[in-house]
Amino acid sequence: METVQIPKSEFKSIFGVKDAPRTGIPFVENVDKITEIIEVDQHVSSRSITKEIKVDHKTVLNHLRKVGFKKKLDVWVPYQLTPKNMMDRISI
Repeated sequence: METVQIPKSEFKSIFGVKDAPRTGIPFVENVDKITEIIEVDQHVSSRSITKEIKVDHKTVLNHLRKVGFKKKLDVWVPYQLTPKNMMDRISI
């Protein structure tokens, strides 16, 4: 006789491979809000974005990297410049 017996259904519910439902704002909404904030003000800091949308600072930095932005001389710029971005840089 075994000393510890766990019913199969209970074991699956405790140690299942599927993630439990999570709370919070979905990833897509965070990215949309972050890009909207940057479009309005390219000089905004990642810390102020963190305070505004109430997520972790590392999350904001990860989203910015995934979307393709990088901080250069206090301005958020895309990694790949579009023709419009190139013309804006030339005109400055």
